[in-house]
Amino acid sequence: MTSRTLSPVMRVLVPTAALSLFLSGCGLVNSSSGEEETTSASAESPAAEEEAPQEEDTEEESEEESSNTPSLADPGILTANCGVREGWVEYTLYSDTAEQILHARFDILGVDRAESPDLSHGRAVDAGIALGTSCHKEAPPLFPERHLVLVTFSEEVNGNDVKGFGVLSEDGVFTALSPEQEVGDFATPINYVHPVADPERDRILFVQDEGGSEHTIHAMDLESGEITDLDGTCARMRCDQLTVVPGIDAAVLYGHHFVGMAVIDDGTGLVGSVDSHLAHYYDLSDQVGADVVDLTRDGINSNRSSDVRVDPTATFQALDDGTLVFDDNVLSVMEFTSETPAEYEAANEGVIYIEQEPLPADRTLIPEGTRSNSAAFVSHDSSEVVFRSKAPNGDTSWYRVPADGSSEPEKFPGLPTNLNAILSWT
Repeated sequence: MTSRTLSPVMRVLVPTAALSLFLSGCGLVNSSSGEEETTSASAESPAAEEEAPQEEDTEEESEEESSNTPSLADPGILTANCGVREGWVEYTLYSDTAEQILHARFDILGVDRAESPDLSHGRAVDAGIALGTSCHKEAPPLFPERHLVLVTFSEEVNGNDVKGFGVLSEDGVFTALSPEQEVGDFATPINYVHPVADPERDRILFVQDEGGSEHTIHAMDLESGEITDLDGTCARMRCDQLTVVPGIDAAVLYGHHFVGMAVIDDGTGLVGSVDSHLAHYYDLSDQVGADVVDLTRDGINSNRSSDVRVDPTATFQALDDGTLVFDDNVLSVMEFTSETPAEYEAANEGVIYIEQEPLPADRTLIPEGTRSNSAAFVSHDSSEVVFRSKAPNGDTSWYRVPADGSSEPEKFPGLPTNLNAILSWT
């Protein structure tokens, strides 16, 4: 792969007055009226020598206070609520006991378009910005450690409407991060589209659209602004399917709008459900180490023999390597490995496709009953599953249940029942 580095925008200079005050405190700059007194005190006064450790202690205390400040990246249950049309998103972090730890709101209305005080690069752009998601089961991409939300925008470049991306801080500062362009009257500007947050690697994946039928995929390091050309392309109509999948150390082109996706077989396989009754196995063994894992290639997603009909009519997550938990009414658990498709095909030999029996679940975590259960989410250590449950009379609460099925679900009070999404449970 090749790399190129953008010219970073310099941070705002420390005001002269503040700098002078700092130097004065260090004994390097003295007032004109008391220069001899200040120098003498620094050299001769024992009290002055005793003050230095106190300053160090103050700095240490300040650093300790900063490290103890709650962050959206702290362990807990990270949730989101959105009003995308209204231009806002709220993230709330709860403890494992559902005690609220931190609440953060990001709003695109009335933002300050400026260079980010938290990044070494970026620029101010007078452009309209968008959160760019429906927030039905997801939320606008977040960098939890940095408290930055990924947003898109359009700016005018020599009469052209050009798309780009940037970040929005909690205090309302919008900073454009996509490269600045200067184009001539007859030149075609580049659109930087379909940005994807990859907080685990502190980078933004995006597509560079230069107007052709094939677009290139890139990654921007969020700390430095360095852009890396990834060894991968996408067809114009597929580029919006660029994503990040936990367990795969690469960008992923997934080819379908999956309702369920889970990495299995130690990262060499992936199960994706493209509708409510089909699970498809992808063999990734020949793409290990690739910059971009492409699930749209011929011979992978067109291989019908690896389709498996499943009974649960919902999304799923990986409970552990090779075990899926479905977001159906009974939280079905199913073992799924690279051998499952071949075994399923052998069991249904001679049976036409639409009459093949669904692969049965191995067990369920919730007994069948009159309640409506949804929004299942697996804990970070795969020991528990939290879900929302609605009684016939309409009463709704969150519950938690051991992933091994060792006990009945118990109420998990504290989480709001109107959550758009649980993003993580770390």
